[in-house]
Amino acid sequence: MPLKKTIKLPVSILLLLVVLFGTNITAGAEEYDCVQNKHNYVETENIPSTATENGSITYECLICGAVTKQILYATGHEWSAWVTERQPTCTQPGLNTRTCHVGTTHTESEEIPATGHKYVESVIEPNCKEAGKKMFTCSVCGHSYTEAFGEPGEHHYSETATKEPFCGHEGIKTFTCDGCGNSYTETIPALQHIYGEWIVDNPAREGTQGSRHKECTLCGNRINDTIAALPVTEPEPEPEPEPEPEPKPFFGVTEVVVTGANITLWIILFLVLFGEFTFYTWVKRKKKEIKELERFAYSGEDGFRLL
Repeated sequence: MPLKKTIKLPVSILLLLVVLFGTNITAGAEEYDCVQNKHNYVETENIPSTATENGSITYECLICGAVTKQILYATGHEWSAWVTERQPTCTQPGLNTRTCHVGTTHTESEEIPATGHKYVESVIEPNCKEAGKKMFTCSVCGHSYTEAFGEPGEHHYSETATKEPFCGHEGIKTFTCDGCGNSYTETIPALQHIYGEWIVDNPAREGTQGSRHKECTLCGNRINDTIAALPVTEPEPEPEPEPEPEPKPFFGVTEVVVTGANITLWIILFLVLFGEFTFYTWVKRKKKEIKELERFAYSGEDGFRLL
């Protein structure tokens, strides 16, 4: 039976192989890349700080052996006010620093978080050809992005009057699509005249026609018309003369009523009346003389005597 040979390696070599093998596994798992400054550091030394002395922590990369040291400042610091070295932006953090003047002058810094974008939304409505979209624009840095909004749809027409209607004439209105420019027209019904009140130009008179007109308040069209003549007023007839009264006897003479229209008749009547009056006076006087004589009796020789 042949003898089996056992290979024995030194313990230090075995530990080195384990460290290297483990390091490669860990580095691959965590994606370490020393060239890209992604080291696999482990703490190798820790010196605490005191009130007056700085301490430190030393780190060493297990892959490349790079060493870095973090200073632990003394606890009795006298810090200045924070000074902003870099303002934060929407995507990049800012940086504040301050300085301690105790012992060896040293500084420390703190990161200011990025502010983030402040987007303002605007909407473009979908039209007949294209879908709409929402646009988000940062009011600080101008960065923007868009999102789809809605689907293409029917025409979206806006109306404009290309020809206004007026009395007796039709108008035209045009409808135009905001998206594609497609358009069509429709007629606007003609307007009707709207006339105002009649205006008298020449008033009517007796036997003469007058004239008047009225105008359309929209276009000024004018309608002329005549006004019927007023009836002619006939002159009032003269009143008929009153009937003459029956003649009355006046001492055997008929009384005559005379109008002022016949002056000759007046003269004749005056002469007749004056003659009759004179004759009547004479007769009356004679009768009176006869009556006076009859009062005396005739007595022959004695002459007249009163009876």
